[in-house]
Amino acid sequence: MKMKKVLNALLALLLVLSVLPMASAENLVSIDKVELNGVTLSDGKSILVERDSTANVRVEFRALQDAKNVKVNAWIGGYEHGNIQDTQGPYDVGNAVTKVATLALQIPNDIEASKMYTLHVDVFNENAMTKIEYNVKLDIEEKRHLVELYDVLFTPGLTVDAGQPVFVNARLKNRGALDEKDIRVSVKIPELGIEQAVYVDKLVPEAQEDKDTSSSASTNDIWVNIPEDAEKKNYKMVVSAEFNGRRDKDEKEYTLTVNGHSSKDAEDGKVLVNVNENEKSVSPGKTAIYVVDLANLNQDKKARCLLK
Repeated sequence: MKMKKVLNALLALLLVLSVLPMASAENLVSIDKVELNGVTLSDGKSILVERDSTANVRVEFRALQDAKNVKVNAWIGGYEHGNIQDTQGPYDVGNAVTKVATLALQIPNDIEASKMYTLHVDVFNENAMTKIEYNVKLDIEEKRHLVELYDVLFTPGLTVDAGQPVFVNARLKNRGALDEKDIRVSVKIPELGIEQAVYVDKLVPEAQEDKDTSSSASTNDIWVNIPEDAEKKNYKMVVSAEFNGRRDKDEKEYTLTVNGHSSKDAEDGKVLVNVNENEKSVSPGKTAIYVVDLANLNQDKKARCLLK
């Protein structure tokens, strides 16, 4: 009898719960309008977006009940290296109140052009979610001028002794729509008053490269000699690639640690050898040229170096 009463109580509780209003995707919010770069979206809409730019998404939504801790997430699927997304909030929105959220999607500089992408917009809190999706054609357009400084190599590294040189090798990629000529690549250590530079003659756009031309290149090593009296500390090192007649640039900052002058190296004598390329493909009967940098760290003016 007692067990029967317990079962009846549980059934009554379940009945009560079944008629209580539950938060759901249908009654959290209504997404009334979505814009991308000022253009109101609809399925199949074609939008022009530049590589390496910010796409602004404006989401207008209306609460269908009092809603707390509401977040808005916008994301683009289909990019090879992951989703492109941004999230804003949380917001507390009263019933029937309209709210606007603005999100910024960073369009990568290597995203594939002329492809159909899906823009997803989610409005949610811990209890419910409202989702909307648009199949949007993003007409990806390359910028007219865009050179990416995508990698920088340091020999022997970013920790050196005073009086020791650093060899800097920069790798570049033309991701723009036009040829780039006379690209200036520089290395600066402002606090030490050091600036060294080299030039890359020409890079063609990715879509135009062939066996005789290339959209990417590595610079010859840029020799940066650290003064013997340089203070033992960390220094800001700036590597820049200037293009479009030096009107535009891509720039990266690094921290160079100088340990102070090494008396042991001065006593023992030392020649630093650096080869720009470790290996090359050479056809039978042909020759290959390797560029070798030598740094004489000895006190004497002459140093002997045997290469094998």
